[in-house]
Amino acid sequence: MSVSSKKIFCLLIIIFTLSACKQEPMIKLSKENQIKIEKKQAQEEQDEVDEDTNKEHSKSADQITFDSKSWVKEAEDVTYNLQDFLPYKANQVKTYSNGIISYVDYIDQTTQQMQVRKINNNENDIIELYRWNTENIQQYGQIPVGKAHTNYLLTPLKTNQLEESHTLLQSPIKEGTKWTSDNRMQSEIVGLYRELSLEGHDYQKVVEVIIQMEEGEKHQLIAADKGIIAEWQKGTDEQSLAKSITDNVMLVTKEEVYMPRSSTETPFIQKENVDFAWQTNDTLVSAFQRFFYDNAWISPAIQVIDIYENNGIAHLNFSSGVVATMNQHPAGEKAVAIAMMVNLANYYSVNQVRLEVFTNGMLLNSIPYPPNGVHEIDPAWLGQDTSNDNVTTVNDKPIPDREKLIIE
Repeated sequence: MSVSSKKIFCLLIIIFTLSACKQEPMIKLSKENQIKIEKKQAQEEQDEVDEDTNKEHSKSADQITFDSKSWVKEAEDVTYNLQDFLPYKANQVKTYSNGIISYVDYIDQTTQQMQVRKINNNENDIIELYRWNTENIQQYGQIPVGKAHTNYLLTPLKTNQLEESHTLLQSPIKEGTKWTSDNRMQSEIVGLYRELSLEGHDYQKVVEVIIQMEEGEKHQLIAADKGIIAEWQKGTDEQSLAKSITDNVMLVTKEEVYMPRSSTETPFIQKENVDFAWQTNDTLVSAFQRFFYDNAWISPAIQVIDIYENNGIAHLNFSSGVVATMNQHPAGEKAVAIAMMVNLANYYSVNQVRLEVFTNGMLLNSIPYPPNGVHEIDPAWLGQDTSNDNVTTVNDKPIPDREKLIIE
């Protein structure tokens, strides 16, 4: 065989070897190991299917089935009283399945308006404004974030997320009544129920409303003296159910407040998360006074007469004897006075505070009397903490306290 022929022959062998390598794996598994691998792959695929199924089951378990077949319908000729179905009630805390907590901050029966605060899973509170007459109940305002303890029923709205008022209910309150909400959506009363049960709660006199929305039908259940107890969107997972409704209570939330620490060493005050109680139609004065009582800054014999801001100066006006009671606090008069001034300054976002006794400048034993009785907030009072965060505090005058419902 010539040299050229040998080269061609060797080349053919190499090509054949490479071709064989393409057809057969380099490592060949035994049948037993191959079966094990196939079983493992099948189990992993099944586990993925089971995980997806469990997620769906868990999601379905959280969903509530609204079955009106078990609800007791009202007689056809019955008409309910519109004002029994206000969406919220004074001194009533409602906690919903979606985590929202509602409470009426203010209600004015003369002008027939109410202001509702909604606390949403530790997010910023939302303020909703409602009004009613003999014809309908409307939501006319929504404010995303506002100054705490502000009565927007008395304040012109500078911001309003609602372009138009939304009618919740229209008289007569009977099956078949229809109206237009927001000049777009059609609403209709589709049922009156003498009684019904939802998730272990029994209700009497309930109105069911359907709102025709672009996303589909939205259902609302509004119960007499309980307000909105359920909402759900047909064809979606969106729903909200009142998990608890507690009447005749105060709402207690955790607030970050400067508390008295020491009158002899800095920092004289320190930030703490403390309970702050609010009941419907509290004023800023009544709220601040209750807080002072609860934390022993003043005695029950002392009245907070007025709290206001004018020309960049916050005013806190007491009845006589206040300095003596401040001295009885374990942290001492100086720490209590400083805590009052810093919290009030933070509430109004000012740097000057005037403490008063029957409108006269307050004479403290531990802090020199400033010109015109107006104190400048001194960063040294806070020690190393010189921030000026907007921290709300509260104090109050004697009013009948309701049971307190603490919301963490």
